[in-house]
Amino acid sequence: MKTKFVTTTLSVIICALLCFTAFAPVVACAEDQNDLVLIMSGGMMDDKVYVDVDVRVNRGVGTLKLLLDYDTNVLSYSRALNTSEALKSLAYTTTGKEVDADGIRYLYGPGKTDTSTGRLLRLYFNVADGAKAGTYKIGLTVEGALDGTKDIDVAVYGARVELKDDNTVTIVTETPVET
Repeated sequence: MKTKFVTTTLSVIICALLCFTAFAPVVACAEDQNDLVLIMSGGMMDDKVYVDVDVRVNRGVGTLKLLLDYDTNVLSYSRALNTSEALKSLAYTTTGKEVDADGIRYLYGPGKTDTSTGRLLRLYFNVADGAKAGTYKIGLTVEGALDGTKDIDVAVYGARVELKDDNTVTIVTETPVET
């Protein structure tokens, strides 16, 4: 009798779990939903903050135009290193320096569709003297992304620069911004 009770109870639990699993909502991450996924991460090197921009997913890009967005009160842009690892077949152009109202842009292409992934850029910043402890964002705004002639979906995981009172710096990757 006890064995029948245990067997029946286990059967009911297993059926309930199977039903729950079958109807559970499926949550897709940005990497599954987008044609292009950019991830920003970084650290400190020689008293400079660096942020790497990596292409994690690339289903095909012919043109990509990015605008750098960061807190200019705390960080000053130093330079960008184009690693030629990702989007390596597309021509690379940048404004190279901050232009008052226009900001700093990076343009890849136009060209034949490129599906390469890996490191796209390494961005370098100086931290302002006397900068207060806090969290400051560094991101990229996608101003245009095409695969040939059609727009593509892009997710950008930006970065947060966390300055501590003891002058240590941590770079944290943020959640994606869909564009």
